[in-house]
Amino acid sequence: MPTQSKYSTVQGQSTQPDSLAEQVKLSLIEYSESSFTDPHTFVSLDKPQFDQDAYSHIGKIYEGIEPYRMGGHESEPSEAKPIELIHHYDPNHREHAVILFDQRTEVQTLCISTQFFAGNPASDVKVTLIDDLLDKQHILHIADLQPDAEHWFNDIQFTATRLILHFKAGGITRIWAFGDKASIQPPALTWLSKNSKVLFKEDDFFGGPDFALSEQADRSTQHMLGWETSRSAMGLQAVFPIIHGTVNEIMIDTYRHVNNYLRSAWVFSAQLPEDYTLKKEDCPLWEVSSSEGESFKTDNLKKAFSERHQGQLNTPTYSITATANEIWNLEATFKLNKDAMHIKSNLNFAATHICIMLLPHGGLHAIKVMGTPEVK
Repeated sequence: MPTQSKYSTVQGQSTQPDSLAEQVKLSLIEYSESSFTDPHTFVSLDKPQFDQDAYSHIGKIYEGIEPYRMGGHESEPSEAKPIELIHHYDPNHREHAVILFDQRTEVQTLCISTQFFAGNPASDVKVTLIDDLLDKQHILHIADLQPDAEHWFNDIQFTATRLILHFKAGGITRIWAFGDKASIQPPALTWLSKNSKVLFKEDDFFGGPDFALSEQADRSTQHMLGWETSRSAMGLQAVFPIIHGTVNEIMIDTYRHVNNYLRSAWVFSAQLPEDYTLKKEDCPLWEVSSSEGESFKTDNLKKAFSERHQGQLNTPTYSITATANEIWNLEATFKLNKDAMHIKSNLNFAATHICIMLLPHGGLHAIKVMGTPEVK
């Protein structure tokens, strides 16, 4: 939580200001839901388009972000009287979107557009501008968005690295930011894992881990692309060398992987001499405990579960983690979400090799290890 916060309620203008600073490139790196649209169009620099004749299997095609209608609503049978139905309503429920600025920016103007959302624009919007460098935030509360309109917010005067949008479900077509590049930028990091190759063969039904480590994994496609496993996989491992140095940041991106994203990741580091030949059996193991009290370690979850379940009518449930050893140190873990850029910053460990363990199966777009090369 930022140590310094500023809060204000703002009223947007329907017309664009006479003068604008440079428009800033934005990236959508996380969002709660967007069933009706391609959410990455939300941050497009282009004017939104609308084709009256364009339909998909779920109805009219819109641009922007539009979550499902029923966030905050659930129903379940009454425990006391199963014939009765109880509907739960949480008026505090909000959808969210996290947006990254291309560079630390002195934000002067924001525009939030509901163009083409004539009957169902988002409402009760809260914009939180965050400066991760100075640990500050500025919260803008926008009570109402008008349907099918642009809303311009000028004279913001806050330096930000990202923003978070909270809103009641409805459609927002675009968010645009305008401002100047801040004179002070976060320290530049080196891409330590750039175009690295994995040392051991892994399940790569489509694409592969080498693609995820490459310059090609740059979010430039409008479709899912990366490393996707077969559905029969269970437990993955990506072991690769990096430029010897100090790791400060790790990024795992599930861009465009909405229905088949991997769920969990463990990141290990090793410092190995140049003449060391790493073997697969040197790598971390899976540690498993079952609901029946059994515990075991394995390097092959798929085989271990297959052997235990053979001929079984009822199988236990399992808790699984990845464990360090005398070579590998656990440095970070990730709970992965759909179509999101996951970043762990403020790391500080030396390494020559990285091992990422992943569960269960599915896909991701990119893996990046950033840091400071060793000075020789």
